[in-house]
Amino acid sequence: MKKYLFSACLFLSCAIAFIGLSSHSTTFSGPSGASFPMRTTLDTLANATNDSMVWACRWGGKAGVTLQFNFKKISGTAGGTILIYGSADNGASYKTTPITTLNITTASSQQLGYTITGNPYTHIMAVVIDTGTQSSSVQGWVYPQ
Repeated sequence: MKKYLFSACLFLSCAIAFIGLSSHSTTFSGPSGASFPMRTTLDTLANATNDSMVWACRWGGKAGVTLQFNFKKISGTAGGTILIYGSADNGASYKTTPITTLNITTASSQQLGYTITGNPYTHIMAVVIDTGTQSSSVQGWVYPQ
């Protein structure tokens, strides 16, 4: 009886571990081997529009994060900025001054990144401001350190 109970517990533990590992799949690996999309869909922007992406730090801040933005021009002349803001109060308010500003150039595709060491924020917001006459797409990724 103990042998069957032990086998059943072992099987159940393996099944739970497998389900836990298979339910979190990543499509892009980062410095620590894990990555999280700031949004699950690809954002498409056109003709001087703004878009924002918010990411809640799953570990409550304090650990460093690297932010990466994959920007791709679809048509027109690309340009603009990505402003990064932080919130230390669970997204209730954000700093009025951006942590940093990333410049989008006229390249057809580019990766822009920024690392926050000792991250004091519980939420990070990226505001994408494109300029000019263009159609483009952007996707943001967060890599814990």
